[in-house]
Formats: sequence, structure tokens, C-alpha cells
Amino acid sequence: MERISPPAHELLEKLGITFSYNTRYDKDLHISYTMNWRPTSPVQILTEERQGSVSERGFVIDADSGKALNLRGGRGSSRQGILSREISAGPLAEGTNRILFKSRTLFAMLEAPEFAFDFKMGASPETVSVKQKFIYDDVEFMIEEIVFDKNEFTVRYSQLTPPAEVGVYQLSFAFDDRLGHVWRTTPDVKLAVRNPKEYTMTVPNTPSKNWTLLVEHVVLVIPGIETEITVREE
Repeated sequence: MERISPPAHELLEKLGITFSYNTRYDKDLHISYTMNWRPTSPVQILTEERQGSVSERGFVIDADSGKALNLRGGRGSSRQGILSREISAGPLAEGTNRILFKSRTLFAMLEAPEFAFDFKMGASPETVSVKQKFIYDDVEFMIEEIVFDKNEFTVRYSQLTPPAEVGVYQLSFAFDDRLGHVWRTTPDVKLAVRNPKEYTMTVPNTPSKNWTLLVEHVVLVIPGIETEITVREE
């Protein structure tokens, strides 16, 4: 099968993120894992895929029997330089020796290069062609167009550098109304591999018709980290 991204450990190393975990056992397996990054890392924010995404929420499997264990999300926290989570899975069967654990997909939000595109907002619906490229850390992007429809801005863009070589990237945007306000929202990042990709934001309540599109974050998608855990010595 052709890969869609370099392995997680390569991307973590590239960003200066270290991954560590601890385990304890009773009738269940309890895993605490932590990711740390230094101030010199390009990472500004590190988040995990939301639990609601069944395909990307991680898994815990009994490596001996191949049986999936019931996974409970537990507690998680994220702050500058550290992301941590505690999860539980079980029940552990008699004689279980090895567990395969995969964390949720990660989204590393990186500081974006300077990019600005001026446009005017007319009557809805309207499409403004952008067709401008920029490069971030040797990864090339094309901003295709801005669509204004039903009080929403939708920015369509493409990652031109193959994801299999550099990873899957996404973008978040901000809008400058040129009246003294830059409007942004917390990105609701979801995995998108195919081009074109989209970023949508509600049009702010402002009288401005003249806008500047800004790139807010370049987001690197890191596949779930796979780890084999020895539960009991054979």
C-alpha cells in the first residue's frame, strides 16, 4: 500500500517533539503519554483528533490474540510545550503479554510565512480567484480561490508538494477587514488529504467590503503514534 505520509516518528523528530509514556495495570491497562517540545520548535499549538472521529481516535489491541480492547478516552490536557493524555483499555485477558497501542492523529500548528491577498466582497454568492503560491519549509502551496456564500468565507487551496514526501499539510486563515480588526477563529482541523482542501469561517459582523486574506497557521498532520507495550513477561 502506498503511504500517504512519512512515519510519525520522522515528523516528530523533524519538529523537535519527544514522545514518552507510562503504564500501570489492574484488571485494565492504563496508559499515560506525554509529548514535549522546546521553545525553539516551530510548533505553536499541538492538538489531537477529536474522540468523535471513530477512524482516527487510536486503538489498543491484544497483540497475541488480535482482539481490540475497549478504549476509554480518559483525561487530556495541552499547554505551551506539552500535551498529555491518560487512557484506559480492557479488560485484559488471562495470559496477555503484548499490547499494540496507537495514539490519536496529531495536528501541529506552525507559524505561517507572510502571505497577504487583498480582495473585495460583493454580493453573495461570489467567487474570487486568487491563484497564488507560497512555500513553507520547502513545501509548496497554492491558494486557489475565496468563495463568499451564505455569510461564510470558504478558502480553497492545494498542497502541491507530494504528502508522501513531506507529510500532509493543511492551512488555517485569518481575515483583515482593513478597519483595524483581524478576524480569526480556533481552527476545527480535520484530516484532509486530497486537493483542493477547504477552510471555512463565518463572515464577521463588520461593514467592511475590503478584505485581506492572511495565512494564520500551517498545520502538519502527524499520524497516530504506534507503540508495542509489554504487559507481562512471557
